[in-house]
Amino acid sequence: MEGQMASYVDFLIREDRWTVLKPHLEGNDNGNSHHRVLDTYLRMLSEYRRIMDSRKAALAGWITS
Repeated sequence: MEGQMASYVDFLIREDRWTVLKPHLEGNDNGNSHHRVLDTYLRMLSEYRRIMDSRKAALAGWITS
């Protein structure tokens, strides 16, 4: 379905309709929503784990003191 929607939007822009969206699509990988994000998500997960580990360590120190 997504491929069909992208094709439809492309058609509308080529037919000089929805031309206001053309700069937005060109600036965002031509509307491709399937770009690679795994590296970004892995960095986010790493940072989340670092924060959670530091909170656990701080809580453990508080409980034992």
